[in-house]
Amino acid sequence: MLLPQLPEQHDYLVLFMDRPIPEVVASQFKMISRNGEPGENGSSATDNPERSRQMASELHRHRSNVRQWLYNSGHFRVYAVSYPDLLRDPESRIQQIVEFVGEQRLPTAHKMKEVIRTDLYRNRKTIADRY
Repeated sequence: MLLPQLPEQHDYLVLFMDRPIPEVVASQFKMISRNGEPGENGSSATDNPERSRQMASELHRHRSNVRQWLYNSGHFRVYAVSYPDLLRDPESRIQQIVEFVGEQRLPTAHKMKEVIRTDLYRNRKTIADRY
């Protein structure tokens, strides 16, 4: 984790993009498959439910550790942004981000919605229900 390496004499604002872990797992396995990396015994990575559960568990633990570290650190203010909510209601979420960060730091916040690509949100209905 790189965050602990940041100088402590500064205060930081962190937007924590929170995506459901099962979606991250599905995305990772799709990437692994596209790269042609086989799973155990030459099987497809997506054919291994145990590996999926293991990866989900590791990601849950990592996210929990990062969040705990951020919230316990004295020089980070954190705003968690739900990835699915951002895609469902970008105007509202962008306004909340602007309120957190400050309008002076985001003078072109009105352009943020233009870069949201809902067509890239492909893994929301894949193996998400398995966990």
